[in-house]
Amino acid sequence: MFDEGKVKIMALDTFISRLEKLIEAAEKGEINARQAFTIASDYETSLIEKDVFKRFNAFTDKSKTVLLKLNSETQEHIERVNRMQKELRP
Repeated sequence: MFDEGKVKIMALDTFISRLEKLIEAAEKGEINARQAFTIASDYETSLIEKDVFKRFNAFTDKSKTVLLKLNSETQEHIERVNRMQKELRP
């Protein structure tokens, strides 16, 4: 189950659809590294700010663990992406 809170299901569907299109563009080489880092940072920061991973009702301990891990690893990835963005700056 998903508790919408600040994030409506429709908005999440749109978010995923746009992300899939960005992945396709990246696979075709239409997005450079700087753009990819910016997009990743924006998307992942949005997930964390809106507590998306905390909006799922975990029915088992395993699913709760997975959601907690997704949340923490997304935060760590944002930090790595931000460091890479700084290294790419001229």
